[in-house]
Amino acid sequence: MKNLVCLGLFIIFSIFGMTIVSCNIEPEVNYVKIISVTPSENLIDGIEQEFIVIVDWEINTLTLEDASFTADTADLSIYFNTLEVNHWIGFDYIIATKGSGRHTFKVIVNPKNWYPEGKFSVYVRLSPNIKEAPYSGPTWSVSDEKVLLF
Repeated sequence: MKNLVCLGLFIIFSIFGMTIVSCNIEPEVNYVKIISVTPSENLIDGIEQEFIVIVDWEINTLTLEDASFTADTADLSIYFNTLEVNHWIGFDYIIATKGSGRHTFKVIVNPKNWYPEGKFSVYVRLSPNIKEAPYSGPTWSVSDEKVLLF
């Protein structure tokens, strides 16, 4: 909708010879990125280890895809594929608010060497916190993943 309004203003001002200073039509983007994982290599299969995972995030919008609901916060969650090669289990989460931030997760995980079927990895996801919202429509999430080595 914002793009249509901006385009309409551009056409009107063009017809009447007026100059537009600027019209920002870039979409608002949310992201999450794994900055580091310690340890990330020389893991021992089946031996519990503490993993320290540093994650950056930025939330520019908490409005859901159909714009019918805006969440107040987002969940930043961390997962590892410890039980099945293609199934990640949640180990921890925090509540993130609009803006940007960095969080350090410290979790105890029993790593699993999935070779040759797949790879052991850490996965983080940022998604709107809609647990208490009366909403069941489309939503957004952003994620990042890092493969860890044995």
